[in-house]
Amino acid sequence: MINRSRFQAVMEHEQEQFTARNPASRPAFGAAELSIRDAVKELVGR
Repeated sequence: MINRSRFQAVMEHEQEQFTARNPASRPAFGAAELSIRDAVKELVGR
C-alpha cells in the first residue's frame, strides 16, 4: 500500500519544481496532475 501522505508530499514537491522551471505552464500542470492521480488510483485499486 502506498503511503498517501508521503506520495502527496512528493507530488507537491514535483509541482513546485515544475512550476519553478515553467511559470507559464501552471494551468497545464493541473491537468497532468489529475491524469497522474487517476493513474495512481488505477495502480492502487482505489
